[in-house]
Amino acid sequence: MKLFVAFLFAFQLLICNANYALNIKYYKSADKNKDGKLSGHQFIDATIQAINSAGMEKDKDMIEDIAIDFMNKKGFSDQSLIPLAEVETWISTGEFLKFFKTWREAMFKELMKAKEYDSKDKLWRESALKSPSSYGLKYKDYKQLKPSPQLNPSRKHDL
Repeated sequence: MKLFVAFLFAFQLLICNANYALNIKYYKSADKNKDGKLSGHQFIDATIQAINSAGMEKDKDMIEDIAIDFMNKKGFSDQSLIPLAEVETWISTGEFLKFFKTWREAMFKELMKAKEYDSKDKLWRESALKSPSSYGLKYKDYKQLKPSPQLNPSRKHDL
């Protein structure tokens, strides 16, 4: 019985970790010319694919804005060339995933405050953060409150 419980625990841990890990293959496949560098656009597109496939977020506008903010934080723009080795480090250390989760949670908290949901009890707020769309929290509402990070005009045509 103990062995069975240990197996179930290990299996659950494996599934949970797999669901919330970004797969570096999307970034490697975005390097079309195999020079070991990604353009800002390639990084954004690979990030959208990686986060969508991990099941963490489906809103492409949100993922794009998070990727742009992260690139800006790291000193890159959508016109920069980002070394793939550096991207692999961000992914393997969990730095990008931590940034993603922190950014997303802060955004939804700000949206809840704007909608005056902050007066709700703590359990309600925690539930709303786990499943924001179920509670009427949408990224498009947040974008009406705050402008998106700046994109290069050439990028807008790609979307």
